[in-house]
Amino acid sequence: NRPHATSAPRHASQTALAYAGSGSEKLNDWARLHARQMKQHRVSTLSVNELDRAQRSRLQQHMRHDELACTAGVSNAFVTAILAFRWPMHFWLWHLVKTFVLVPWRYVRFKATKSELYLLDWCYVVSWLINGLALFAVLVNGAEYGSLNRELVRAGFAMASGPLAWSVFVFRNSLVFHDVDNMTSVFIHLSPALLFWCIRWGAGMGPGVVNAHWHLFDVCDDYAAADACVQSPDGEPNFAGWLWCDACPAQPAEFLVYPALVYVFGWSIPYFVIILWWLGPWIERSGKEILYDYFKKVQPALCEWFEMRLGPIVGVRLAPRLGYMFLHFVSIIGFGATSFFLWHSFLLHTLFMVWLTLVAVHNGSTYSFRNFAFRYAQKKLNEHPECAE
Repeated sequence: NRPHATSAPRHASQTALAYAGSGSEKLNDWARLHARQMKQHRVSTLSVNELDRAQRSRLQQHMRHDELACTAGVSNAFVTAILAFRWPMHFWLWHLVKTFVLVPWRYVRFKATKSELYLLDWCYVVSWLINGLALFAVLVNGAEYGSLNRELVRAGFAMASGPLAWSVFVFRNSLVFHDVDNMTSVFIHLSPALLFWCIRWGAGMGPGVVNAHWHLFDVCDDYAAADACVQSPDGEPNFAGWLWCDACPAQPAEFLVYPALVYVFGWSIPYFVIILWWLGPWIERSGKEILYDYFKKVQPALCEWFEMRLGPIVGVRLAPRLGYMFLHFVSIIGFGATSFFLWHSFLLHTLFMVWLTLVAVHNGSTYSFRNFAFRYAQKKLNEHPECAE
C-alpha cells in the first residue's frame, strides 16, 4: 500500500499543475462554482425570523424600490380616477402618456425573458391603434374626416369595451400597486375601456363635454340630445335616460363589421403569416414565447383535435395555428358584440366598469395576501443574503 499512498499526492499535484498549465481560468471557474454552491446552501438555510434588528434594517433597505413603486402605483390610480370622473375630456391625454411610458418599459422587461413578442398580440395593437386614432385626429382635425372618424370610434369602442375589457376577468389581471408588470397588464386591458367610457358618456355629463374641449372624436350628430340622456339642462342626473339612450344611435353591425375588418386585415392575417408561419421555426429555435405557445400548453387536446381535423387539408404544422386564430377571432368578435349594449346604456356601461375594477382589486388582494405576503421578505433575504451577516 505504500506506493499507492505516495502516489496519491503526486497525482493531485500533477492535476493541479495541469490546470495551472492550461490557464487560471479553470481554477477560477471551479472557485466560482464552489462559491455559488456554498451561497445557495447558505441561502436555503436563511430565515427572516432569525434576523436581529440591525440585519432586518439592512434587509429593509432593499425594499425601498418596491415601496417607491407602490407609492407611484397608488398615485397613478388616484390621478386616473380624478381625471376620469372630474375631467373626462382630458383623460385621453393621460392614457396617451402612460402608453408611451408603460409599453416600452414592458418591452425592456419582456425582452430579458424572451417574451417581447407578446407585445405583438391584439391587446397591445389595439392600444397603439387607439393612440394612433387620437394622434391622427389631433394632426388633421377630427372634423375633416367625419365618416372615417365615426367608424374608427365605434371600432375602437367595440374592441376596448369588448375583448380588452373582458380580459381583466379572463386573465385575472391584478391591481398590485408595487408590481409594474401587474399594473401594466391592468392598464393595457382596462384603461382603453375607461377611455371610451369617458368619450362616450363624459363621466355622466354627456359626450358633448369632451367634444366641446377637443373636437376629435365623432360620437354623435346631436350632442345636445346625447347629453340630455344622462343629464338634464339644469345639471341634474337624468336617471330615466341612464338605462337606454337612442339619441346617439348605432347599429349592431357597426360593432361587428368594422371591428372585424380592422381585426382581420390590420392584425390577424399579418400576425398569422409573419409570426405563426414565416417566423415560427425561428421563434421555436430562439426560445421566445408567444401566446400561441401558452395555448398549446393549456389546450393540448384541442390542438390534437385541430391536427386531426385540419391536418389533412393544411398540414399538421399549420392546423393548430389556424385553429388558434379561428378561436381568437370568434372570442374577439363575440366579446366585441356585447359593446352594442354598453354604447346605448350609461348605467350598464358604468356598472360594467365598476365590476371590472373590483375584479382587478380583488385579484390584487388575493395575490397580496395568499402569495406575496408569505414570500416577499424571504425572497428579498434570499436575493441579498449579505444582510444576515
